[in-house]
Amino acid sequence: GSARVPPPHQSELAARPSAAKPLLAAAAAPMALLTLRFSTSMSAAATERYMELRDAHVKPHFLMRQVEYAVAEMLPDSTRMQAHYFDNAGELFELRDDTVKQALGHVQMPPTGGPTLNILLAACSADTIRGLRAKLCQEMELRSKFQEEAHSKSTEVALFHDIISGLRAELREEQRASQYLVDFLRQDLSLKEAALDQARADLDRAAKTLELEHSAQARDPNMSAKVLRSEPEMAGVEVGCSDDPAACSDVSSEFRAELERLGCQQAFRVGRAKVEANQDPFPIVYAVTVENQGQTSWPPTSMLVHESGDSLGLPLVELMPVAPGGCANIALELLVPKKSEVGSSISTWVMRDVATGRPLGPILIFDAEWVESPVLEG
Repeated sequence: GSARVPPPHQSELAARPSAAKPLLAAAAAPMALLTLRFSTSMSAAATERYMELRDAHVKPHFLMRQVEYAVAEMLPDSTRMQAHYFDNAGELFELRDDTVKQALGHVQMPPTGGPTLNILLAACSADTIRGLRAKLCQEMELRSKFQEEAHSKSTEVALFHDIISGLRAELREEQRASQYLVDFLRQDLSLKEAALDQARADLDRAAKTLELEHSAQARDPNMSAKVLRSEPEMAGVEVGCSDDPAACSDVSSEFRAELERLGCQQAFRVGRAKVEANQDPFPIVYAVTVENQGQTSWPPTSMLVHESGDSLGLPLVELMPVAPGGCANIALELLVPKKSEVGSSISTWVMRDVATGRPLGPILIFDAEWVESPVLEG
């Protein structure tokens, strides 16, 4: 197996063709030559050999003999050789007796010269083979060790992945909990801000009311009024309506807190009426006599202003200026409304100087009571 192959006889060689011809035409020509271009992976040098293209098709072993000659020439110290051919796409395939015809299917036609088959030679000696085997064993041992380490690392990586996945799940849960807490705090803050705004608004209204009350309580001592009497002039004539003339009296002792709150001096009930439930609205008119007990005339901006309860259709009454010691007759034209349920209500009016808000003295009070309708016998 290690005997050197003798070089081919000179008669087997022929001159290189001077021009390239199509492959089919070259195969048909009786003396068409095939160029075998040999190269090795160990050297940049190359060599060429020639044979008839027809012989290459008919006698593949002739081509393999040329390969042996090339190995003997280019790799004289080799004990084992291997040849590969290039296909049209530049891929390498092993060249053997049984693959020569496939290789001839990839013969190239260069712009100059005849049909060419590019062959790559690889060969090595016994020492080289032993070295390669030792190196291969070493590489396999290293690969086995590397695989074990890789398996160990993959186990650690899997464990780390599990830990990271658990941490990510915990982080997502904490993020959801944090987001829920943030949303809750934002909502609570919005509610508290709304409550604070409402409290501020209530405080502003209370301050204005207190300011008005303080202004109202700062009554001018030179202006004073007192109710002397109240008499009904007209009452509803409908069935189920009645007026109580005896209820017209001074009730300051009953409304002491209201007098203090409004800065007034007198509370006078101008009348009281009882109405059957579901009774249609009915009018009542009271003539109220008020005396100016102050030291100056009432100003032209003096009015009787509704203060609390149902206004009964009387929001305010304009008062004429009255000199000290004089009296004014005020007509209270009230309309008692219809109600479907029994109950009672209290309506109040205050005499004020609307320009300053100061009271002149009295509070006028009217009581209304809704009672059940009597059952008719028979």
